[in-house]
Amino acid sequence: MSITAIKKFYIFKWILVLAFLPSTPLSAQNQSFYVKGPDIYTPNGEKFVMRGVNKMIFYHDRAGEVAYPEIAKTGANVTRIFWFTSGTAEELDQTLTNCIDNNMIPMPAVWEATGKWDQLQKCVDYWSRPDIAAVIKKHEKYVLLNIANEAGNHDVTGTQFRTEYQNAVTQLREAGINTPLVIDASGWGRRESDILNHGNAILEHDPQKNIIFSWHPWDANAPQERIKEAIDTARDKDLAIIIGEFSHESVGCQCCIDYKYILDYSQETGTGWLAWSWGPGNADCESMDMTKDGHYDTLHGWGLEVAVTHRNSIKNTSVRPDIFPE
Repeated sequence: MSITAIKKFYIFKWILVLAFLPSTPLSAQNQSFYVKGPDIYTPNGEKFVMRGVNKMIFYHDRAGEVAYPEIAKTGANVTRIFWFTSGTAEELDQTLTNCIDNNMIPMPAVWEATGKWDQLQKCVDYWSRPDIAAVIKKHEKYVLLNIANEAGNHDVTGTQFRTEYQNAVTQLREAGINTPLVIDASGWGRRESDILNHGNAILEHDPQKNIIFSWHPWDANAPQERIKEAIDTARDKDLAIIIGEFSHESVGCQCCIDYKYILDYSQETGTGWLAWSWGPGNADCESMDMTKDGHYDTLHGWGLEVAVTHRNSIKNTSVRPDIFPE
């Protein structure tokens, strides 16, 4: 074989090798979390299953100097951070830093659009602001950005959900945000059909293909089959879905939500979840507060089960990723 022929052979060989190598998501190259099929991964490729809580941090202890160390005692690997667009860049930076320093992934979300579809753009504008986007960029290795809490009521159409979240994704990527974008279902987070019917179109619209969908099963007495079907269908469609909020009761303390089944089936399927909420502060239904005063030692009732004592509690199933500083 001539020298030229040998060179052509090896060039062809390497072309074949490169053609069959798995592509690396842009987000992984940029050192942020990323999704691959229905699963979520850390920047170094470690599979990540969320186990954590929601915390209404904005109203008091905004920097989380008290709350995060207490939540961390459960072994939680993520905290969903209750926030508003009036929060300054400096305040946001501080609360994200403190959450990370306690070895938990921060998932900030702004609340203005809760049940109000016309406020979604306000949330997008906040995250797109240069000073706010710079904070997200600073913590890019750790942050999961929840665009808006439960944007819209049941009047939002599927087309609106798809097209306006596609627009939101475009704006946030153009603002330089490379983290996974977390999108809540509409209908106050309850309408899983938004995710199941339109999630793939939103995911494909994202140049980074890096979207996590969050369902909040707040309907009292929802059957186990509905929970199972929502999780199974999303995963079958290669959509990364999490249970972003749940408690033992619904709004107004309406009985009941099958939270134990949520724990069990989420563990069986590798689905992430965040309990609502650490407390205190649930004026509508005080029993939703997992703690009496925000301290680990005051966990009680369903909150103690979810955090510590149930076989699929945070304490018994949470795995913290190895990306945190020593």
